[in-house]
Amino acid sequence: MTQHSLAVEKKDAMMISMKGFFVSLSIFASAAHAAEAHSDFGYFGDLPEFTPGAGERQSYFIPAAIDVGGRLPDLIMQAHSRLWFFINESKRGKVLFSEPIVLKSTDNQNVETDGVAVVEGYKLIVRMKDGSLVYAAVVGEDVPVLQLGTPVRRTDGTPLCIPNHRFLLVDENADSIPDLNTPSGTYFGEILNGELRFGNRLLPAENEVAHYATSRQYSAIADFDGDGTPDMVKGGEDTRHPCSLIGIKSESD
Repeated sequence: MTQHSLAVEKKDAMMISMKGFFVSLSIFASAAHAAEAHSDFGYFGDLPEFTPGAGERQSYFIPAAIDVGGRLPDLIMQAHSRLWFFINESKRGKVLFSEPIVLKSTDNQNVETDGVAVVEGYKLIVRMKDGSLVYAAVVGEDVPVLQLGTPVRRTDGTPLCIPNHRFLLVDENADSIPDLNTPSGTYFGEILNGELRFGNRLLPAENEVAHYATSRQYSAIADFDGDGTPDMVKGGEDTRHPCSLIGIKSESD
């Protein structure tokens, strides 16, 4: 990708296309900050194990729902210095995933990563092991692979690096353009020449600094089984293994 495929030529077009998606982003952000409140979810089971020896061990798991055009959303996971792809095999009332597949690059190379966030559909921002951020996409008709794109840039054109794997894409200033929330502050998104860039970092408040200093939960929220109720895949820091939770409908639903 010579120019990352997340951008469109006109700012208005991108804003319209992403308005609905930010409803999902706000749910993801809320889940990441309060995933331990599971009153509306029931435990269903641990996810299949990762392939032993694939990547360096990490003490955290970052799940995210991804839309690659299937009937139901699939799942990606940052774990053990790799991105993993889980095929959704859920049935109504059962949240099930295949054994995870390591997402290799389009030229069949291992990709060392330590963080991920979904921008839209199958399009991602990935943090590489050196702290740099890169646009990427999950592609491939038979076997999913990771198509690496251009670096994520600041508004002045310089590559954006962040010091930690903890980051979220949220619309902080309600302008329908994604902003990058990190422990060192929020970088507000702008569309420049059809490209999504980040600038004008807002330093975090004291309570946000304290939040990022504690163990954090990461969760993917989506209707994985197609029954109309959101389900959850729960990851987190200092977590033994990610698990799936099924959404529980109330009697009034």
